[in-house]
Amino acid sequence: MAAGPPLTQRRISDETAAARRATAEAAAAGAPALADGIADAALVELPRTGHLASVERPAPVLAALLAHFAPAAHGPGNWYSPG
Repeated sequence: MAAGPPLTQRRISDETAAARRATAEAAAAGAPALADGIADAALVELPRTGHLASVERPAPVLAALLAHFAPAAHGPGNWYSPG
């Protein structure tokens, strides 16, 4: 019967996992406050995405960017505006 990793290795793994959870929770708690402090900002959360969201999940990133920039692209005084 396998005993598994040594106790010290398990403790380090548990501590690492706890630190990662705490970091993720702190970052998540800060994101809404950051978005609230920026005029016209929108917080878009993409589950199952790491640091390269545009590479890992390009479709939702593109949809969010298009939704954000579409009103400005067709506004008065914009070179792209058809009117």
